Amino acid sequence: MDKFFASQLNPDIPVRKKAPAGAYQVVVQFIVDKEGRISDMKALTNHGFGMEQEVIRVLKRSPRWLPAIQDGRKVKAYRKQPITFSITEK
Repeated sequence: MDKFFASQLNPDIPVRKKAPAGAYQVVVQFIVDKEGRISDMKALTNHGFGMEQEVIRVLKRSPRWLPAIQDGRKVKAYRKQPITFSITEK
């Protein structure tokens, strides 16, 4: 999943929207179903500058995830995914 995010995530979104320098951890919660599809995405942070929207955009395009396993069976489960944007001064 890391290679997918690195290739799809646009890290310049907050820079173009004039985010101040700093590290911003965006957390998005969603459900991974038994087949690995994701749904019910919701940003748990609100830093603004387009960061949450960019993470949700990439998650919507992501390949299937590995579902959770409980008692040897695949089950639907909530997942919280953190992504950190680092903005530096020019």
